[in-house]
Order: sequence, then structure tokens, then C-alpha cells
Amino acid sequence: MNMDDPRWPTAIHEAGHAVVSRAIGRPVRAVSIRPDEKTLGRVTHYPMPSFKPDAMINTRTRLRLEQMIMVYLGGVEAEKRVVHQADVESFAATDIDRAQDLAFYMSNNEPDEAGAYLGWLQYRTRNLLNNPVWWAAVVGLADCLLIEEGMGGAQAYAAIQVAIDKYIARYTEGAPS
Repeated sequence: MNMDDPRWPTAIHEAGHAVVSRAIGRPVRAVSIRPDEKTLGRVTHYPMPSFKPDAMINTRTRLRLEQMIMVYLGGVEAEKRVVHQADVESFAATDIDRAQDLAFYMSNNEPDEAGAYLGWLQYRTRNLLNNPVWWAAVVGLADCLLIEEGMGGAQAYAAIQVAIDKYIARYTEGAPS
């Protein structure tokens, strides 16, 4: 863990997106902390086949939209653990805006319902990342991103699994079987 590296908050942010994606079963195509003209980093996903949220909100659509909101919030919530909250919110405005847009869509643009819905999903995302196993995965992937800067989904998932395995091994070595 190299918290002195100026890319550390970006690595944590992108790792947060990827780990939440992994935890909720949304496949990741790639993760990068290479800056471009618009962002400092990004996580890309595979398209969701037959996903048509404009056609009808049903249980399947609601679940997918909730997953998308949690993935957007995953980077924000992870970064909040290592950077001052106000700084995160200014740098992660696009993620927050996208999550809010989806929450408004889900609630038929009703502000109170959208706020409550977003708050609930933010709490779920924060709670997921507060789990020590998933947080170890975030830190492990962020460490790898500082070295690699970019990787495909399979490589990112392998880094996440290595971090999880290391975390679990610390607590199971020497335990009675």
C-alpha cells in the first residue's frame, strides 16, 4: 500500500468500482488509472444484453439499475475512506450525478423517494466496502493498479481474489481444522 503515491486516491476509487462490481456479480471489462482528457481513471463493463429500462421497470430491471447505482457509488465510498469527503464529492461528481439520475429514473422523478432510494443504496455500498474481506480486495487491487495502471477484467478479478485469499489466510493459519 503506497498512500504517498498521488495516484492512490484514484486507484482506490477505481478499485472500489471494480470490487463492488465483483461482489454483486457484474462483470468488469477493464480497469485503468491512466488519465485521459475526461477522467483520472475508469472501469468499463460489458454491455447488459436485453437490458431495456425504458420499456418497463420490473424486478430484473430494478435489480440491474440498483447494481449500476452501487457500482457508481463504489468508487465514491471507497475513496471517502482515504480522502476528505468534500474532496471526493468534487472529483467524483460524474459518478454521483449518474447514480442520482438512475435513482430519479427509478422513482419517477419524485425527489423524496429518489433521495431515500439513493441513500439506501449508498448505505448498502458503504456497508459492503466496510466488510474487511471486500476492503482488503479494494486495497489489493489498488496496489496492483499503481504498478500496472491498467488491466483487463480477468486480471483485475485475479488481483481481487489474491487479496481476498491473503486476507483469509491471515485468519485461518494455525486455526484448528
